[in-house]
Amino acid sequence: MMLITSVDQILLAKEMHKLGIIYHMQGAENLGADVANLEIHWRLGLMVLQLAYNRRNHWCEGCLEPNQHVGLSNLGRRLIPECNRLGVVIDGSQTSWGSVIEACELSKHPVICSHSNPYSIYQNMRNISDEVIFAIADTGGVVGITSFPLFVSDERPALMSSLMHHFTHVADLAGSDHLSIGFDYFFRDFNERNWSAMVRTGCWDLENYPSQEHLIWPEGLEDITGAIPNLAQRLSDSGFSRPGIKGILGGNLMRVFSQVCRPEGALSPINPK
Repeated sequence: MMLITSVDQILLAKEMHKLGIIYHMQGAENLGADVANLEIHWRLGLMVLQLAYNRRNHWCEGCLEPNQHVGLSNLGRRLIPECNRLGVVIDGSQTSWGSVIEACELSKHPVICSHSNPYSIYQNMRNISDEVIFAIADTGGVVGITSFPLFVSDERPALMSSLMHHFTHVADLAGSDHLSIGFDYFFRDFNERNWSAMVRTGCWDLENYPSQEHLIWPEGLEDITGAIPNLAQRLSDSGFSRPGIKGILGGNLMRVFSQVCRPEGALSPINPK
């Protein structure tokens, strides 16, 4: 494996047949309440900052809070230009719709939702409104469709045909240039082991994370080993072009990283020894 801190290193990892790891902070709580802490994490390799993890924090509103129209805090409005300055990609997944839209309005660089589906296709508050999709696309960013079953449909297991509705909806609204993937895999028993703690701390809730069930991803995406070719085939069957599929499978995110991330990456002054 190798730590990725620039687009060039993504290409280098592929050339060296290594697994490239991107430091992606899922929720800005680790920054405390000090914008200056962003640069510390950037110097340690941070490339993507997700503004919230479902709950309200110092910076913005989470997607599971009652009012989706609440936007960034005053502190959060200072965080967006600092992300732009350092070359950190802003991620609006799990953040309130109002906060994502405001981040898009303030950012001079593309914004992403790394793993979110359209709410108009399936009504779970972890999913995003059409207005958010338009805002992301207007920045030049991408929406990563997630196959996490609770955000796809009511079916168990979720069907690939249902997942395709999410892809085609975003493509119809904004074009396939603004699509990506965010499978959101984790250990199969995570939900059973951690559900009660996640609900107790407000990271999850009973309505949008409704059970401790053993989750199964859509057929063909049960694990990462065959997911990419299986997804590519289903996208082709759904009418996506070969260039469009290449963009969804990484090209569109590479475009965003190229536009946002500083070429030299986050060079840490800390001696790893």
